[in-house]
Amino acid sequence: MNSRAKTIFSQYSGAVAAVFIAWLVRWSLGGSLEYHAPYVTFVGAVLITTWLSGLGPGLLALAMSVTVIMYAFIPPEGTLQIARSRDVVGLALYIVVVAVCIGVTEALRAHHEARAAALRLSDERFRNLTEAVPSIVWTAAPDGTLTYVNEKWLEYTGLRTEEEGRRRPELVIHPDDYERCMAEWKRSLREGTAYEVEVRHRRHDGVYRWFVTRAVPWKNPVGTVISWFGITTDIHEQKEMQDRLHEADRRKDEFLATLAHELRNPLAPLRNSLEVVKRAGEDGERAEEARAIMERQLTHLVRLVDDLLDLSRITRGRIDLRRERFDLSVAVNDALETCRPQIEEHRHRLAVELPPEAIFVDADRVRLAQVFTNLLSNACKYTPPGGDIRVRASLEDGEAVVRVADGGIGIPAEVLPGIFEMFSQAVRSHAYTDGGLGIGLFLVRGLLEQHGGQVEARSEGLGRGSEFTVRLPVARAITPESRRDWDPGSPRGVRRRVLVADDNRDSADSLATMLSLMGHDARAAYDGPDAIQEAASYRPDFIVLDVGMPTLDGYEAARRIRSEPWSNGVVLVALTGWGQEEDRARARNAGFDFHLTKPANPEALAKLLAGDGLSHEGSVME
Repeated sequence: MNSRAKTIFSQYSGAVAAVFIAWLVRWSLGGSLEYHAPYVTFVGAVLITTWLSGLGPGLLALAMSVTVIMYAFIPPEGTLQIARSRDVVGLALYIVVVAVCIGVTEALRAHHEARAAALRLSDERFRNLTEAVPSIVWTAAPDGTLTYVNEKWLEYTGLRTEEEGRRRPELVIHPDDYERCMAEWKRSLREGTAYEVEVRHRRHDGVYRWFVTRAVPWKNPVGTVISWFGITTDIHEQKEMQDRLHEADRRKDEFLATLAHELRNPLAPLRNSLEVVKRAGEDGERAEEARAIMERQLTHLVRLVDDLLDLSRITRGRIDLRRERFDLSVAVNDALETCRPQIEEHRHRLAVELPPEAIFVDADRVRLAQVFTNLLSNACKYTPPGGDIRVRASLEDGEAVVRVADGGIGIPAEVLPGIFEMFSQAVRSHAYTDGGLGIGLFLVRGLLEQHGGQVEARSEGLGRGSEFTVRLPVARAITPESRRDWDPGSPRGVRRRVLVADDNRDSADSLATMLSLMGHDARAAYDGPDAIQEAASYRPDFIVLDVGMPTLDGYEAARRIRSEPWSNGVVLVALTGWGQEEDRARARNAGFDFHLTKPANPEALAKLLAGDGLSHEGSVME
């Protein structure tokens, strides 16, 4: 027998049982009622059966009750005959009234079951919705007692529903947040207003995470709270991100303040030195000292700008590597050359240990030298005068390894994990450093990662020095290449005819003057048309064009010059503040042979004019 058949059988069996019980009750009352009111107990039995089991069992109960009444309570007893007419009328009225009551009861029952089914459907929908929401959903009574929580809450707390309702505050809310949370919740309960709070809730494993809880009251028409509906959402990641953003914003503000300070620092000695040169007169020694100061400060300014540009390129993934195979020692020596004045100024004791055999890497020589220069410069900054700096290159486990160690102030343990982050500095005191923007180590890590390498820092704490270890993959194929000595030598003395074109007159005149002092025949032009006209009459060997000139920019001027028959053999050099690969490609397409970023390095420009930059035709250098 299936479940439906069992249900039907139980309903009709209930009808029989109800009539039997009504008969027993009526029989027990027989002495007092005799033949009066024979229907009284059966009306209740029929209506109860109809309410509980439906129309069919109710009609069965009515038919059975009529039979029992006729047989047992209407004379002559023991038969189904009716002797008195008034009993016939009474039985007919009983049947009609009870039939009407059955109809009404069935209608009420059907309405009640429909409402119950709708409530069950609504409850099921609500529960399905709460389980689909990626948050904790709960309801509470008007006094705040929990009446429902979804599975997300139970999974998080590891509690049963009844336990959670009794002990939720003590078990879940962080002690530091408890008073604030409960005060807000009691206020909302008291005033019947919406509730919102951010607190930390304890997970079943003891870990606290940040949540935001919002709850609204459900009120009846007179404004009395019937229930509370709330949702608790995990915002731990957002909180951590917010904290990181605040920290990044703080570092950014510190960086901008440091940048302003670092940019102002060279301006004072530059201005002072200019005044010294102006007033020195015949005092050549003082003028030479002032010139040396200006050169150092200008180099410092250029390096600051270069670092800022590299910072932008690395964060956007726009660093272009010009890979070549060379001995790692070459890049190390380049860095040593750059830092030699700084090392000598602080009287540091430098120990350099390079391997006897070449270790070849496939890398951008300039960028790799920049990495080692940054590490050496940091070692100089953070090592007291007369301290020790050690540089060691070696081949370890198939990798090229360079270690830069110093006996300086060291790195605090709490700073060490984030030492390679942007704007990070171990010590923010100019008593220990020569300044800096806090981006050098960030650039080091970014450049090495683009080379497939890595860098790590080690320090035993403040006052214990530090060591930075660079690891790079070794080049697969080795080509013979000689190492370069530290003395770069001087360019060959060749006199060139050079035309400089720049809409900034000071820039054009100063560059032409500098080239003249180098022994070249140099002239200046101040816009694109003037440059083309001057070049046609002057017939220079080199033309240095600023690409950003108004009216006729350097690119169009280069195209027009290249269209002239006399331009064959003329070397065009683009001079610009833009140094991305697309800028060099644009210069090459316009007819330029070389590409220099402002401010042009005098040594590089001298080598270019001497022919050192023309090792292969059509190249574009920076």
